[in-house]
Amino acid sequence: MHTHSEGGDQVGNQGRLFLVGNGRPFEEGVVGRSCFSHQGPEEALEFESARPSAPMVSGPGTRATSGQTVSFTCQSHGFSPWNITLKWFKNGNELSHTQTSVHPTGESVSFNVTSTAQVTLAPGDVHSQVICEVAHVTLQGSPLRGTANLSDTVRVPPTPEVTPLPTMAWNLVNVTCQVKHFYPRSLQLTWVENGNVSRTETGSTRSENKDGTFNLTSGCWSTPLCTGRT
Repeated sequence: MHTHSEGGDQVGNQGRLFLVGNGRPFEEGVVGRSCFSHQGPEEALEFESARPSAPMVSGPGTRATSGQTVSFTCQSHGFSPWNITLKWFKNGNELSHTQTSVHPTGESVSFNVTSTAQVTLAPGDVHSQVICEVAHVTLQGSPLRGTANLSDTVRVPPTPEVTPLPTMAWNLVNVTCQVKHFYPRSLQLTWVENGNVSRTETGSTRSENKDGTFNLTSGCWSTPLCTGRT
């Protein structure tokens, strides 16, 4: 038998979940398995509970330089009841610059959640992750997580250093160019002498740093200027 509250804005039954009028769903006991509608002065709709889908996290379409702030989006669909908790983390630390909304805002058999987070990139973010965590009553204390690797987003500009060596032969100076702490791995190194390009390298050997960035060393017999571009 169904029981009505005195205010008439909730309808309850042991083991069932109800939506009433423009109100929100509420849960009493074990969520029910049946579904019905009742037309009358107080319209009541009963729905089954449903688990949210695995969170899908997407980032910006192009790389951004360390120091810039970029937006990540997390989406999960098809859950019921409507109340859900969504949190963002970066390397285990909860993010505060987030915005979350659940749709639709009225009665529905299922709901969707969309959230955005603002993340400021750092040079050491090559090994970092952004995590979207979703908690819902149907998950029984085991939240779902979606992740995005910042290695797919961050760009760390190269820092070139040119060092002339004391050895001289035929009026040429042995110059070494070190390009340090750049990411991603691909890099084009160009030697420029008196405004003219003397050599371009793309396949030079690179060494990887602990933070995931790379170094490159190249040598040249001349007095050129060295530039690096990722």
